[in-house]
Amino acid sequence: MKRILSALLLLPLSACIIHAGSSDAWEADAQSLTVIDTEVVALEHAAAHQLADIVGASLSHLQRFKVVADARTNSLVLSGTSRELRKAKDLIAVLDVPGGG
Repeated sequence: MKRILSALLLLPLSACIIHAGSSDAWEADAQSLTVIDTEVVALEHAAAHQLADIVGASLSHLQRFKVVADARTNSLVLSGTSRELRKAKDLIAVLDVPGGG
């Protein structure tokens, strides 16, 4: 039996993925790759630690989403897929208002 091997090297800013295996396995693996982004959202009105708790609890059903408060800059550090980040930023926009969050 002839075995065909393929290799892939992806070099984003902070990670490296190496795939060595059959081309069929590569096709399956490529479809399961998910890009995780990180964004910092500066808050204008709400306290970061309070909003992080609310956003984290509200979006806990999202698989890859994480939120961390940075009290020093009153910001939220978000990480997740682009869809998850969009949902989080939409929620933050609703909550980060005078007298809210």
